[in-house]
Amino acid sequence: MGRKPKLSADMKVCICKQYLDGEKSAAELSQEYGIYCNTIHRWAKSYQSKGASAFDIKLHNAAYTKEFKQQVVEAYLNGEGSMEDLAIRYDIHSRETLRRWIMKYNNLEVLKDYDPKPEVYMKDRSRNTTLDERIEIVKYCLEHETNYKKTAEVFDVSYT
Repeated sequence: MGRKPKLSADMKVCICKQYLDGEKSAAELSQEYGIYCNTIHRWAKSYQSKGASAFDIKLHNAAYTKEFKQQVVEAYLNGEGSMEDLAIRYDIHSRETLRRWIMKYNNLEVLKDYDPKPEVYMKDRSRNTTLDERIEIVKYCLEHETNYKKTAEVFDVSYT
């Protein structure tokens, strides 16, 4: 099940065109459509960079390697652009994602690979497990830095 935006891609393109062509201000569009001015500015930047494809619906979260995260964080720290600009340039879902990476980097936390596995999170039915299996699953999870996703995948059980 994908994410469902409040406004269609066509409507976002229409709003961007009105704003970029100077037909209406961000404040006017904000009031008309009930969205924040900052959202309109962000959409306009994305639209200028990627065209209408900026508003394509993504079915699941993107995968990011720790090397990629470090590259983007270092680009920010080297002054190669704002968080917003870099999020657009590197096709990161939001500047908030980048902000979290920067905070972790600055706090000397390890940036880890992120590879979403929707099939683990969205497993329709969990298989029944015995008490002994559950104990084994918990032990495995604790021995592997409480990596629930990996544990769920290894034991073919629900993430929850």
